[in-house]
Amino acid sequence: GCYHGHADYLLVKAGSGASTFGFPDSAGVPRDFTRNTILTSYNDISAV
Repeated sequence: GCYHGHADYLLVKAGSGASTFGFPDSAGVPRDFTRNTILTSYNDISAV
C-alpha cells in the first residue's frame, strides 16, 4: 500500500491516553471526533 494522506479529525495522541481518554492531538481537533475514534493495532482484523 501507499500513503493516501490523513484526516485531521483522526489525529489523536498515541499511547494509553488516546486509547482510554481520546485526547485530541491539537486544539484544532474537536473532542467529539476523538471520542468516536477507535484505536486498534495495525493489521488486527479481529479488533475491528
